[in-house]
Amino acid sequence: MFYAVAGGYLGSLPQQSCKKGRWIPGLGVALGILGVYHYGAEGYTLNEEHPALLLLAVSIFAMGKCMAGGKASPAWLAALVKTMLGVYIIHPVYIHLCLRLVKFNPQHHMPALTLPLTVAAIYAMSVMTVHLLRRIPPVRKYLL
Repeated sequence: MFYAVAGGYLGSLPQQSCKKGRWIPGLGVALGILGVYHYGAEGYTLNEEHPALLLLAVSIFAMGKCMAGGKASPAWLAALVKTMLGVYIIHPVYIHLCLRLVKFNPQHHMPALTLPLTVAAIYAMSVMTVHLLRRIPPVRKYLL
């Protein structure tokens, strides 16, 4: 729920306020990476609710929004930013479906081939789900 609220707020910010404070998302990304590295080095298992990952994900989303608004930014970056937060929210559903219902773990079958293919399949399903959810007006307006 935190990601949906944060994404709705960051998505509604005007582009002018984003240009003035570009250093803030960069600082958030740096602190998030340091936090992930610190907790990973300590041996902790990080899940989606960990504060370091929350900071990192929201900062990357904000940085992408700031970068996509520039005049020199490519069109594909704007399309990627529109689905970035939604994919981040949706992808754990497909990972859990893959592991629990289908009982498929890509690390148990030729990982050099199955890991990239599984990542691509989960990303594609997440993007399709986000595009379907964006057709619902309240979801498009307030969440994605």
